[in-house]
Amino acid sequence: MPPDTARAALLLAHRLVQRNGLTLQQALTAVGQVLRSESGPYTELVRAECRAALGEMAAAFRPLVEAMARQLAQAVAAAGPILRQFAEYLRSARPGPAAARRDRPAWQSPYGPPGSRAVPYAPSARHGASPGRRPGPAGRKGPRARRR
Repeated sequence: MPPDTARAALLLAHRLVQRNGLTLQQALTAVGQVLRSESGPYTELVRAECRAALGEMAAAFRPLVEAMARQLAQAVAAAGPILRQFAEYLRSARPGPAAARRDRPAWQSPYGPPGSRAVPYAPSARHGASPGRRPGPAGRKGPRARRR
């Protein structure tokens, strides 16, 4: 059972004990039966208590939701003319159909053919010697390098 469901089940069992006079064992059994979609002697009592708990929680949030609804209604009313003006602009600024280009096939790149390098990376003198050749004594670095 997920932790949130377990907490809700314990809260519901506590309410059944406090408000309806059930023992803890009866309350936990009844809540477990409802969670497993089984019926028992207290199934309707558990459902009624659950509805009552949800009603109390919803009543606590009702003023906040009503205040947010009022603010949102004012914002939508203020944004209405702006949105209508924007929609009109979009309708009037809609470009016509683009003319199809016929000077090249669809698969051909407009930038020309790709470069014709045989090797994807050809090192230059700036980047080091060509592959396969070792540098001569003048190209060595370190303690054994020749001095001029």
